[in-house]
Amino acid sequence: MKQIIALAAISAVLAGCSSFPVGQYAPSDANRAALAQLGAQGKVSVADFTAAKPGVTGIQCRGAGQIKFPTGQTAEQYVTGALRKELTYSGLFAEKGSVRIAGNVQALDFNSNVGNAGWDFDVTVSNGAESFRVQYQHRVKTSWMADRACAAVAEQMVEATQAFTQRVLSDPKFTAWVKAS
Repeated sequence: MKQIIALAAISAVLAGCSSFPVGQYAPSDANRAALAQLGAQGKVSVADFTAAKPGVTGIQCRGAGQIKFPTGQTAEQYVTGALRKELTYSGLFAEKGSVRIAGNVQALDFNSNVGNAGWDFDVTVSNGAESFRVQYQHRVKTSWMADRACAAVAEQMVEATQAFTQRVLSDPKFTAWVKAS
């Protein structure tokens, strides 16, 4: 009987030790096409973003484990990298661009509950003189089962970030900054 209790306790602990990896960010063709239509002459550099809660590399999901950003990245590094990759893919990125953007990840979180699951972004982007805020919710289908729900949310992070970056890159202030460069 003691062995069964010990085995059950170990199983319960191990069940909460799973992790659900977020995929490496991949730029989208839709974002590339939108940036190409801007007719920008200059290049854009992206400073490392800061965060209201810096250093978060994973977020607890129910009792099933953590959703983890790839290769130990933090939430702010993931967002910074996504914007750099989109601009690079579009031919607009430069380490020392005529436009330099920075930002602050005020919140990057998710909900894995059925009916309300998805990623929530709240990020302020600045060129040093002006700023704008993008608040975006990307809803996903999920499951009643914790491990399936967490896996579904993690799997949708790339798509959610592509949609979020589209909102940043199409914001009227961002497009004005790029067109004026």
